[in-house]
Amino acid sequence: MLPYFSTADEVKAFVDAVGGRAKVCLLLETPGAVESIESILRVSGIDHIHIGLNDLHMGLGMHFMFELLADGTVERLARCISD
Repeated sequence: MLPYFSTADEVKAFVDAVGGRAKVCLLLETPGAVESIESILRVSGIDHIHIGLNDLHMGLGMHFMFELLADGTVERLARCISD
């Protein structure tokens, strides 16, 4: 599992380091990762993505972690990820 990534380059380096020996799971929990989601999803070899509500809401300066659900952020990310 790769936590606290922000860019597709970080994800690519992690996927390369894993080298197919295990499933690759990303823990999406930074504003940079949200901004870069489209380029991150172009990296081949990602098996799972979890959205880390707690760290992500703090990184975005929100007061309550479920604001990410109320403002549509999680829905938008889920749509991108599932496509």
